[in-house]
Amino acid sequence: MDNINDMTASDAYDEDPTWIDPDFLEILVCPECKASVTQEGAWLVCGNPKCGLRYPIRDGIPVMLVEEAEKPHRK
Repeated sequence: MDNINDMTASDAYDEDPTWIDPDFLEILVCPECKASVTQEGAWLVCGNPKCGLRYPIRDGIPVMLVEEAEKPHRK
């Protein structure tokens, strides 16, 4: 597909199995602090700098469990 706007959700997933539908992403929040999350590759990352947990996406499914999250890398 040349134009991403012509892609269906299924097409997008076929091209990238970590793809999350933007409408679905809008309603997801970090279960720890309730902040919004953004997708960074195969991860959903909490937007709260005090939390910053990273949740994996496995087989196209966000694993929104605090126990499965990675803690942010602190400098």
